[in-house]
Amino acid sequence: MVDQANAKPSAASMKMRFPEFAGLDDHEVEFAVEEAGRSIDSTWIAGDRIIAWTYLAAHFLASGQVAAENSGREASSETIGRISVSYATGGFGQRQSMLAETSYGRRYIYFARRSHPAAITI
Repeated sequence: MVDQANAKPSAASMKMRFPEFAGLDDHEVEFAVEEAGRSIDSTWIAGDRIIAWTYLAAHFLASGQVAAENSGREASSETIGRISVSYATGGFGQRQSMLAETSYGRRYIYFARRSHPAAITI
């Protein structure tokens, strides 16, 4: 049994789950995994953490962008291999819109909503 609290996707597991990334350098895949991991924490449903993490990393790889921080901003022009990073302005709505651009991002949104449903106040 995998210790979900401490497990993280590897380049090998990403390439096995998503064969379309098999030709990428392991360092590129690991960079995307590390960046995606910044959005996953213990508040997620335990069984969904790893799968959500892999879909977000796959989104970064497929879109050619990796979110990174620089003085609290999302990155804007940094390139590592095929991964391009851009500093952007905008809030959660813009981020969701960007995630919706790939099937991987849309799958990540599904898991994010399962773990963090919208709150309704009356």
